[in-house]
Amino acid sequence: MAGTEQLFELLYVLLDRKKSTAKELSRHFGVSVRTVYRWCNSLSLAGIPLYAARGKGGGIFVQEQYALNALVLTEDEKASVLSCVNAFKNLTGAEILGAGHESAPVCSAAQKLKSLSRKNTDWVEVDFSPWNPLGRHIAELFETVRDAIIGGKVIQIEYFSSSGKSGSRFVHPRKLLFRGQAWYVFGWCEQKQEMRFFKLSRIQKVSVTKRSCAPCTYDDSKLKESCDMSGSAVRTVSLALKVKAQAAWKIMDDFLIERKELLCDGNVFMTVRAAEHEWLVPYLLSFGSSLEVISPARIKKRLAEEVQKMHEKMM
Repeated sequence: MAGTEQLFELLYVLLDRKKSTAKELSRHFGVSVRTVYRWCNSLSLAGIPLYAARGKGGGIFVQEQYALNALVLTEDEKASVLSCVNAFKNLTGAEILGAGHESAPVCSAAQKLKSLSRKNTDWVEVDFSPWNPLGRHIAELFETVRDAIIGGKVIQIEYFSSSGKSGSRFVHPRKLLFRGQAWYVFGWCEQKQEMRFFKLSRIQKVSVTKRSCAPCTYDDSKLKESCDMSGSAVRTVSLALKVKAQAAWKIMDDFLIERKELLCDGNVFMTVRAAEHEWLVPYLLSFGSSLEVISPARIKKRLAEEVQKMHEKMM
């Protein structure tokens, strides 16, 4: 007797092809014609309206309108689900690592689901990989960490921290998180004995150990609070900037714009709200002479001090 998976695949094939002969289906599944008819009979008994037409141009088909209307999901719901599946394909790495990769079943599922909807489901494309050549590296790390999380295994990573230190860590991974244009793995760090975030782009090497992750429960709300930028205690500053028009897009990508005005000299004046973190001054310095900080005075002073230190090192 056919398994549920085989019966569903037969149904998907018929919905996708609209009509197939028993011989075509037998070749597709690698079974006899008699087995194909037996499977069709099982689908009919389950309430699927299958029909067979003899002669030239005949074959086995599903009464399309009934099949679509009999599904639990409405047309809008089916289109929405399929759009999500299409977008999700990039999370598995199949689009980057190739159709022969183990993530290919997600692409196959998308093709099967497509036969269940008449609406356009290709209206959205989501790709989390960076523009630089690191794209493949991040996708491979994502795949490895994802499998470790699902399998409940400890990972060993070679990690370069924000403090400038590089070393090996054993991590009990709990969740993959996309935040601030980058992927992170959130998990228990054996070295620090606490839950930590590890940025995938700073992981030079990852391997899955045979050790199982220790039982651990955590509050999802605390995961959000742990992110540097999410806490209400984070100090923010309003910056008044004068920036060249060619560089203004970068500011608009990274900060909340409070005011923007095109000046007569072709530059752009803007006020932005930013978190006053240690990376703020290096970020502003990265614009070089394309950006001028007008206020506040304390940020201007810190910029001047940093420029002085840079100048002394070049002397």
